Amino acid sequence: MTQRASSQPFPVAVRNSELFFADASAEELSQRPFLFGDFPGRRPVKSSQITASAPPVTTRYILHTAFCCSTLLARSLDRPGQVLALKEPDIYMQLANAQRMGQGAGQSSVLRHVEKRLSDYGAAYGERVLVKPTNTANRIAKDALANSDSKTVIIHSDLRSFLLSIAKKGEEGRSFGRRLFNIFRLDHEFPNSQSDRDLFTLSDLQIAAFVWGLQCDQLNSAAQSAKGKVAAIHCDAFLADPGKTLTAASAFLDLGLSDDDIREQVNSGVFEQNSKAAEQGYDAAERESERKAFFDQYADAIGFVEDWARKLPLPQTIKAPSLL
Repeated sequence: MTQRASSQPFPVAVRNSELFFADASAEELSQRPFLFGDFPGRRPVKSSQITASAPPVTTRYILHTAFCCSTLLARSLDRPGQVLALKEPDIYMQLANAQRMGQGAGQSSVLRHVEKRLSDYGAAYGERVLVKPTNTANRIAKDALANSDSKTVIIHSDLRSFLLSIAKKGEEGRSFGRRLFNIFRLDHEFPNSQSDRDLFTLSDLQIAAFVWGLQCDQLNSAAQSAKGKVAAIHCDAFLADPGKTLTAASAFLDLGLSDDDIREQVNSGVFEQNSKAAEQGYDAAERESERKAFFDQYADAIGFVEDWARKLPLPQTIKAPSLL
């Protein structure tokens, strides 16, 4: 079994009929909150041709609605020698965008190749691979679940929590919400039936509510297509009882974590850190205090947007069977 500090070829990009790899260690990948942006940096890359069809392999995913503790869930299920949790590998966003653009790399057969290479990467360390794609790659969730041995946990929040997360991030959050909308509108007919003139009149929080409904519709459709292979959990339930959630997630995803493993994970300090910046302290009590303060500040605006969102022909909740 390869030690986590040793490097192996890791898939980082796909173009047409080629997969590109950069050497990276499981230890490095495990520690990174996101596998895009400055990863893999300027390190050398190698490529291989995508030729014959890749056989389906066991795949395990965490899908999510953003701002819902998905990174924390992935981090808390990552355990050396057993489970390698990959957080938002850029290659999944590339596949989703290729599909949006009608390019060959967006075909499900290419996804099977990526899954095979990731499985091989984990096998080199004797670890099961658990992938948490970015929420903007949810377009390919249905293709991922078409794999005969695929299972997924969807972790989500709710409309009010999503709006609060956008609002508390200020201008950065409002801009992010509009960027999400521009991506998700490529996946759904309804927003494209609205004129740009009408969309331009919507507030930032209305656009965020639009994004919320589009995400729910996308994930619900994927879950409906793969009954028995998807389970969902609200992030508040996860934070209220992390041990119970990790036990249920490990069992559902066949990750093989024992009760002792789960206890160690819960007591490891991961729930007392900012999941995206481990050097920063942060826990469930602080999160709840922040939420209350921001809701008090934005209560009127959020109430207005919640009422408006109910009129959209889009779901407002995740309807997959509960994990707990």
